[in-house]
Amino acid sequence: MDKKTVALVEQYAKSFVEVAIEKDQLAALQEETDAVLSVFQQTRLAKVLSSIAVSRDEKVKLVRLFQESSSVYMNNFLEVILQNEREAFLEVILKEVKAQMAIASNQHDAVVTTAVALTPNQKERILALISKKFGITVGKLIENIDEAILGGFIINVNNTVIDTSIQHQLQELKMNLSNRKVYIKDDEISLQGKQFDLLEYLIRSKNTIITKEQIFDKISEVEHDKHPHP
Repeated sequence: MDKKTVALVEQYAKSFVEVAIEKDQLAALQEETDAVLSVFQQTRLAKVLSSIAVSRDEKVKLVRLFQESSSVYMNNFLEVILQNEREAFLEVILKEVKAQMAIASNQHDAVVTTAVALTPNQKERILALISKKFGITVGKLIENIDEAILGGFIINVNNTVIDTSIQHQLQELKMNLSNRKVYIKDDEISLQGKQFDLLEYLIRSKNTIITKEQIFDKISEVEHDKHPHP
């Protein structure tokens, strides 16, 4: 978008957020905004509203469908969009609304990536960590599963990232195989022989998903090499 369009989007969003704050409807309108945006995410509505092949009457009908189940504040906002023929920008305006509401309420969604699903207790601890580190209230906790990170977690809140994943830690490790020394950045860390062997195995397999069974097998293999049976 050009600067003029960006300014237009921001002004529409600002006006709607100001109404939400003035009428003490911020939380309710955040939910409505999320609901409308979810429709955009699950359908081709954005392309339809911006298509020159679709008549304006048809576009108006589609937008008015939202008004059937929305609050008076959302209805009024959508009506202004239609009256000014800005329906093609509705999705980007609502995304800006969501961003401005998050700032106004100090409430942001958090994306958490882990190697396995979080338990209820782990979710509580993650939420507490986010509140402490970022000083915010979490809107939605969005969970992603990515076995490639091996362990730990990655938290992304408002484009700020905390990465404690094993994958990230392995990337920061430097190993000198000849003298069996390990460094995190420039700081040497002390490892016993078995720990070094296991770490070397993980690093050499960094582009492969390793199961718990494979790790246990490797530990057993290292133990056997250190203490072979007579």
